[in-house]
Amino acid sequence: MLDRHLGFLQALRDAGVPASTSEGLDALDGIAALPALDRRKLHAIYGATLVKRQSHRQLFDTLFDLWFPEGETARETRSEPGASGVEALRGELTEAVLDGDEGELYEIAREAVEQLGQLPSARGTGTSWSPATVLTAMSPRTLMAGLMRSAAEEPAMPAAIARARFDARLERFEELVEAEARRRILEEQGAGAEAVRVQPLELVSFAAASQAEVAEMRRQLHPLARRLAARMSMKRHHGRRGALDFRRTIRASLATGGVPVHLKHRPKRPHRPELVVLCDISASGATFARFALLLLSALQQEFARVRSFVFISMAEEVSEHFARHSDALDALTAMEGAITQQVMGSGTDYGKVLRGFTDTYADALTPRTTLLVIGDARANNLPPRADAVAGLVGRARRAYWLNPEPRASWETGDSAALEYAEVIDMLECRNLAQLTEVIEELG
Repeated sequence: MLDRHLGFLQALRDAGVPASTSEGLDALDGIAALPALDRRKLHAIYGATLVKRQSHRQLFDTLFDLWFPEGETARETRSEPGASGVEALRGELTEAVLDGDEGELYEIAREAVEQLGQLPSARGTGTSWSPATVLTAMSPRTLMAGLMRSAAEEPAMPAAIARARFDARLERFEELVEAEARRRILEEQGAGAEAVRVQPLELVSFAAASQAEVAEMRRQLHPLARRLAARMSMKRHHGRRGALDFRRTIRASLATGGVPVHLKHRPKRPHRPELVVLCDISASGATFARFALLLLSALQQEFARVRSFVFISMAEEVSEHFARHSDALDALTAMEGAITQQVMGSGTDYGKVLRGFTDTYADALTPRTTLLVIGDARANNLPPRADAVAGLVGRARRAYWLNPEPRASWETGDSAALEYAEVIDMLECRNLAQLTEVIEELG
């Protein structure tokens, strides 16, 4: 057990989950307190001691299934021989959702995958497992009407609250089905931990993120913004000392024979920077652009002023939408409904856009402003107009270009990234971790 425990910890670290030695010892203490080794309790102990971020949960679950596979005896179905398959499972699921029994939901999900989720392997050998097949057969969302009728028999619970609870429990059941199917696929393959190709959510590339990963990123946006705001505020107030105070230093040196042993500094005056964002929302970088705008919107109070501009064919100011709506998602929705541009089939003409921004909005930049340009810098073989970027950089206090493409792609095809990089700091910014690091530095 100790070797498996150490191997599991190392697999978590290799995959990007920060599992420390002390946390591993805490897990062992919890395991030692178990009267009998139970896989579900083992999973709960490891999860409580090793997982510190919700974004690491799926990765943890996958690795746990690899290192602590469920025994074959656990695969025995609970239904009696005469049970009517899908209808029996739907009845059990209805009762579990009404009762709010998490353990029962887990058992039903395991049994449903066993009975309904088997598919022939794509290679023609062995068995594969499909959560979509299970969920299609069981149609758990169609249980809502019956659940609400049952809830109506208890008038003490308002219908809106009952619906929200049932919806959350059905969503949890769907997650358990997906997790069980994934576990069985890995178990069938006999895969080792080195075969896992999942990443912590903050390291998933915006360009390669699935719809589920994008949705999860959005759910984590506000907690991330709160943590980031706290760090930026602390950085401003506890940064380096202010300028040398010559008069106080000389006065203090009188106590040491005129030798300035103790230097005195003026108090640092924390200031919030001004920010101008120029963001490409064309199809090639839309996902990254939206997340950058959402995070910056959620952090508006950390900046003295934020002016936001988006472009596809021309620069257009959208600051009013983010100022008017307190919720970042509402602001983004309002912005997308109000902009006059449409995503066209042709690529973005960066040179034209940058020249137009210089002519129309250059006064937005001052010696107190930080400029952020967000886009993939693919000029579609049109003149990139790096001179326009240089002019903007000269007006601003600091300027950065956030590029969602990997550095290796900056010199391929129609990318003008290296040409722009000669006049502005070009930063690779492909995931939430890199975006967070850049924005924190702005504070």
